Amino acid sequence: MAALMQRATTGQGQEVQSALYENNIFLVAQHMMQFAMTGRPAAPMPQKISPWGIYDVFTVSQGEQIFLAVVGDTQWKVFCDAFGYADWFADTRLTTNHDRVRAREWLIPLMRTRMEPAVWPP
Repeated sequence: MAALMQRATTGQGQEVQSALYENNIFLVAQHMMQFAMTGRPAAPMPQKISPWGIYDVFTVSQGEQIFLAVVGDTQWKVFCDAFGYADWFADTRLTTNHDRVRAREWLIPLMRTRMEPAVWPP
């Protein structure tokens, strides 16, 4: 974005570098490991096995979609505080990321229901 702003302002271009290979390896590493451990390729999102409790696309107000990732326990607290989900933070079934992964079957549909009326950004 800075390079585009500079070009628009000065007419001078900029060199932009990105670690695309490393980013892609990061994104597929979990799928590669899953295949190595189970012999089965990863299913497409959202049917895939996720190592994170909250890592999905949600529809919010006016049909907008957001991608929401809550991948750590500290992020879980911040998320619950920001959205006023004190009941979820207090729920012992959701204490750790591992707990939230195990709860995905009921947590994600409930989260979709709660997120739908949410105005984004909060």
